[in-house]
Amino acid sequence: MQTNGKKNGFTLVELLVALVITGIVISTVATLAFAFGQARDFSELTSRRQSRIRFTTLKLSELIRNCRLVNFITDEKIAVWRDDENDDEKININELVFIDRGPERNYIKLIEYSDASIVDFGEVIIPNPGWNNNTIILIEECTDVEYHVDLAAPETNFLTISFDISEDSGIQHYQLSSRLRCRADYLIDD
Repeated sequence: MQTNGKKNGFTLVELLVALVITGIVISTVATLAFAFGQARDFSELTSRRQSRIRFTTLKLSELIRNCRLVNFITDEKIAVWRDDENDDEKININELVFIDRGPERNYIKLIEYSDASIVDFGEVIIPNPGWNNNTIILIEECTDVEYHVDLAAPETNFLTISFDISEDSGIQHYQLSSRLRCRADYLIDD
């Protein structure tokens, strides 16, 4: 009886080498999948942030450009007379939009009130907490929100709002400037 010295199958060393190579390939694929996932998440976050900034600049530019009057400016708020909706040539609280940056100057939001009380020109309005309002937060994670005007309210013709946003590449500075087109300063008594 003759036995053939050749056996079918893999040796232990060959199996171990195959397992090591398979482990390296699987860990490489897992690392790449994780890196692509992180890149996608970062890209989505950046895209949402940039979209929010575009929306904010467009919304504020349109509001300022088409408003009737910048009624007053305080440390925290700008009151903009959006339009004379009831044609009474008087400012009603529901016709005002407040651009608010907060005491820490770290957000930008719009506040509109639905109460219809009349406000005198030049009067600094301190909204009543009981008034119904609609608040839209435009940018909530920013710093150094600044207001710059060419002339003091209510003679303001040109308004600039600037803010900084911290991003991975550092701090990015954003600025929007807008000129009032539909001023109603003829209503102001001298």
